[in-house]
Amino acid sequence: MQAVVGVLAAADVLSGASVVVDDLARDEDLNDVFDQFSALYPWSQC
Repeated sequence: MQAVVGVLAAADVLSGASVVVDDLARDEDLNDVFDQFSALYPWSQC
């Protein structure tokens, strides 16, 4: 996360942006979405 923020800051894309914890996402939900994304990612079969 810090690396992404550093790159975006260097590109001056972060003006007015923020990361907020919304208390709605659960670990199980995030893991399920990540697993689905990973399965469909074109380079995941390499």
